[in-house]
Amino acid sequence: MRQRLTILAGLALCLGTTPAWAIDLTTRGGFLFDISEQYDGSIGNGTIDAYDTCYGLEVNGTTYTASGGGVVDGRRVTMATAAIGQLSVTRTAFVPDEEGRDYVRYVDLIENTGTSPTTVVARYHGNLGSDSGTLVWGSSTGDDEVDARDTWYGTDDEDGSGDPSLAHAFWSASGRVRPSSASISRDNIETSFSVEVRPGETIALMVFAFQGPSRAAVQSQVEALLSNPSAAVSDLPRNEAARIVNWSVRGGALMPRVGSDELAALAAQGTLLAPEASGLASRLFEPPAVYLATLALAVRSVRERMDEAIAIAEELGGHVSSQDEATLVVRVPAGRFREALDRVERLGDVLVRRVAVQEPSERLRDLRARIRSASELRERLQRLASRAANASEAIAIQREIERLTQAIELLEGELASLEDRVLFSTIAVSFQAPSMLEEQPVARERFGLPFPWLDQLGLPRLLGLY
Repeated sequence: MRQRLTILAGLALCLGTTPAWAIDLTTRGGFLFDISEQYDGSIGNGTIDAYDTCYGLEVNGTTYTASGGGVVDGRRVTMATAAIGQLSVTRTAFVPDEEGRDYVRYVDLIENTGTSPTTVVARYHGNLGSDSGTLVWGSSTGDDEVDARDTWYGTDDEDGSGDPSLAHAFWSASGRVRPSSASISRDNIETSFSVEVRPGETIALMVFAFQGPSRAAVQSQVEALLSNPSAAVSDLPRNEAARIVNWSVRGGALMPRVGSDELAALAAQGTLLAPEASGLASRLFEPPAVYLATLALAVRSVRERMDEAIAIAEELGGHVSSQDEATLVVRVPAGRFREALDRVERLGDVLVRRVAVQEPSERLRDLRARIRSASELRERLQRLASRAANASEAIAIQREIERLTQAIELLEGELASLEDRVLFSTIAVSFQAPSMLEEQPVARERFGLPFPWLDQLGLPRLLGLY
């Protein structure tokens, strides 16, 4: 990895500011992303002249500006937190060191520190190095126009020469929040999101900037990202990945489990969000919670409806947990649980519907506390082992260390399982075709119909008329 500090003199002169320092990160493909970590986190010039300062961020009309130096952790740059009204905004930029991933990924965390809900309008903007030669060479909608329907679009001057070919990816179709606007004017790009943020809540927006030697190479990388966006967040803590609202991503790195203030804040704030049955992203119910839905559906074709249910789960970022001839269990992101349940219900006539909700906060806190206590005790024993007076004392201490290690591993396994159930809700569906329903014995009951003449005709005959 090549890392160095450069002065963005041109940017400073244009904006009338003091010189801003940048962190240079280069991909395996040799493409440079110079991140202005002490100014606004934007890309300065990129490779050759790919950009003329791009991917700046405005929040509610105010430019995000880092006050002070950022933190560089390998390939990840975390800019200083800025206060914008009642919002606290932190930018991170990550450049992977892997073949076929020539991009910078921004994750912008926005916390509502106030006491009332607020609508956040986040605007990404910038200028391209292709200047007057800029053209749109492709997009997710297949045309050369840029609007809010495009999950991505590509820009360039000449294919294979001049400035690098670029692509800009702002959201996925399964994300909970979509752009409110997107446009390109000559060499200026802009994409905005609007989302309501509750008091104490933190949301994250994730966007990608690609560079490549040709348009085909860039498009191939963008399509790989869209087919599996979760692979692009494997380095993120799970709680940070769960806050992303404009992409549907699964997992992320395991959250720190011992002595983590971030975990405590997550449990207190309830940042694993899920939309109301209406599907509106701005109406959210309070997590963390474990959701389990059980459905029995009467359908005409078990196979067709089961395939449709699988497609719904996968479209929303979920996966199949188990499956047999007539039953299906799927896991879907907690943020899409109610949407998934509503769509699956519409696949047939609902015979049985049960939704169980478990509030795991107390158990999560208990597990973390026990892991922390056991880990601290193990560390003390490890220090004592080095000062053991004799062999028998050293052996006794080592046995206790091994016992504690096994206990910690069991607790961590339970914690990981519970965290996974919070992140991914479960929907179990039993599909029943008409032939299956006929085979099941039906308990005979005497129903009192409202009119004597209806009662004389009898319920079976009335049902036959239907």
